[in-house]
Amino acid sequence: MVGVINVPSVPLRTGFSIGGIPVRVDPTFFLLILFIGFNRDLASLATWVIVVFVGVLVHEMGHALVFRAFGQEPRIELIATGGVTWAAGGGPLSATRLLLVSLAGPFAGFVLGALAFALLQVDSGALEIALVRSALRDLVLVSLVWGLLNLVPMLPLDGGRVVQSLLDIVTKGRGERPALVVSVAVGLAAVAGLLLTRRLFGVVIVGFLVYLNVRALARSRPPPSGHDYTSWLDEGYDALGQGARLAASNRAREVLAGASDPDLRARGASLLMWAQLLEGDVDQALDTMAANPAAAGVAVLSEPVKRATGGTDEAVQLLSDAHRARPGDAAAALLARALVETGQLDQALRLALGSDPEAVGPNTYAVVGAGLFRSGRIDDAARVGEASFARHPHPLTAYNLACCRARLGQPAQAMAWMERAAEAGYGDLATFDADADLAVLRDQPGYEELRRRVGSSDQGKPRCYRHPGVAVSLGCPQCQRPICERCAIATSAGWLCPECLEQINRAPRPPLSVATMAVIAVNAAVFVAQQVAPVVTFRYALFRVLVGAGEWFRLLTSTVLHANLVHLLFNSLALWWYGRPVERRLGAGAFLVIYGAAGLAGSAASYAFGNCRGVSLGASGAILGAIGAELAHSWRRRAEDPATVKRLLIWIGVIMVIGFVGPIRTDNLAHLGGLLTGVGIGLAFESRPGRGGSPTLAGFATAAGFAAAAIALVVWRTTTFSCGGFGV
Repeated sequence: MVGVINVPSVPLRTGFSIGGIPVRVDPTFFLLILFIGFNRDLASLATWVIVVFVGVLVHEMGHALVFRAFGQEPRIELIATGGVTWAAGGGPLSATRLLLVSLAGPFAGFVLGALAFALLQVDSGALEIALVRSALRDLVLVSLVWGLLNLVPMLPLDGGRVVQSLLDIVTKGRGERPALVVSVAVGLAAVAGLLLTRRLFGVVIVGFLVYLNVRALARSRPPPSGHDYTSWLDEGYDALGQGARLAASNRAREVLAGASDPDLRARGASLLMWAQLLEGDVDQALDTMAANPAAAGVAVLSEPVKRATGGTDEAVQLLSDAHRARPGDAAAALLARALVETGQLDQALRLALGSDPEAVGPNTYAVVGAGLFRSGRIDDAARVGEASFARHPHPLTAYNLACCRARLGQPAQAMAWMERAAEAGYGDLATFDADADLAVLRDQPGYEELRRRVGSSDQGKPRCYRHPGVAVSLGCPQCQRPICERCAIATSAGWLCPECLEQINRAPRPPLSVATMAVIAVNAAVFVAQQVAPVVTFRYALFRVLVGAGEWFRLLTSTVLHANLVHLLFNSLALWWYGRPVERRLGAGAFLVIYGAAGLAGSAASYAFGNCRGVSLGASGAILGAIGAELAHSWRRRAEDPATVKRLLIWIGVIMVIGFVGPIRTDNLAHLGGLLTGVGIGLAFESRPGRGGSPTLAGFATAAGFAAAAIALVVWRTTTFSCGGFGV
């Protein structure tokens, strides 16, 4: 069979629903809540997590219920220390209604907080239980205090949304940019106040919000001429993932207006389509896709799209809403591609066969049939193909039906479909002869006559650019070159040639990160041992006095120990995020070398320059090494992907700042030592091959050099070791 679509598999996310409103919880929600309550005992920590979960969920339900009252279909995602409520369907809301939606969340929290405060005033025996009293106080904090802070007029807080809605009312829909200006001004004033009161951790949080608003403000400005379109697209997709739809659509329109490269235009059209769809403008979104058919080759459910919509399920639901709002082949093909990407083949089959015939078309049939064929559901693929041919008798559809019937062991029916293909104008004799699926036809009566008809139907037709001897009746909409059935690949935009589809939609399945998972498993196993036998912590942690006494093994053993469960979860998550890309790119051996050298260097820096009476433990120095290696890789490619470099630098900055001013004082000496080691080794692995050498050899040699330098630092500190005031 030819014309088979190549789609990546996307795992479905799990969650629950309340009153029909789907709720998704990101792992970072629980991690950051645990981080905030790190100094509580286990029972108090558990109630804290439950209280924050309930308080934030009630807040978001306030948004969701008002959305539903206005005919929308709301969805909730809990992420970081808060939540986001999205809605689709029912068309765009007016600024007045969006104002009410923004206010509904905080006021729902105020009601819950007031109830908790009232209960605290009641003379009840239950309040004699310290855990109950603590839970009610936490509920007041989360619902009332956090709710009031959320009304500060800064985007993306609810207060900022209120300001934007009010400005939209005044400016008739042009309030986003003025609201960003207000957010920056309020944020700078708040930073100044926090500095005066020396609340440094608050400065970091508010300063980050100011940074996000400054970036959004820069994106909302029309870009200058001659700018790099690739960076515009990166900024646009980044803006889409952060909910800045105006900035995303501005970048997309600029790319479509000025770029000539088909790949850039395809990505720009897909970006604009999603920005329009998220604004509720279904007609405009589908018109954008119809005017740019090559955009269908771009992955429908990219990561920024999933962030912008609230997840995979939500993105699929949004496409389903668009199809219901405007039935037709354009919307159905997009939905079909998303369903195939997420493995929902039964739903895709129902879309193709169970819908109103006018609601689907040839592109939808092609996407669904190809997905079913690739999954081994040949009988279902044949059903879709027959429905397609009945309405759109294309020769390639008949050819693929012949392949399906041959695969099902029905040579007579396969022969009949091949004859229909020839009658419809199929003329690729080379593909017909070479196709293994159709080998069973060679023993069928009339085969030679059929072969002659296929060969004679190519007279006067254009020739495939990849197979000059093959006449064709298809053309690639991306590059406008003629392609034969052997080369054509079905997408929701029609048949694309392999080169164009590969250029647009490269999505290889990443290899399994065995080394990263092994390190996480070792850390978890050692943590269990620490809980069973607390002496393990004392025996192997980095007590600097004991290292100075000769117990150098602690430099390495301390990197697999953790202070508590929150510490372990944070490090495991960071390792999962940043260790896997390094391992996939450089290999398990290189990853372990970087990880080990960075861990040793971090411990050496902590021992050499830290307080001699201090103690340190944890894998963060080694993990910063992996982040440093990823930063080195991204820095080499900053012209193509500047957003990744910015994100890494921000993440590193947050880690270091928390070490100085956060509620938990972490070992920044170990962080810095591991980070510099990771960057140095990473740059060596990213270097160009030289005379008689290779990047791999340079990387391992550099790792050995950093390890030797760390050992030399340890030797120096040990020979001069003194606790008479050395260190800080």
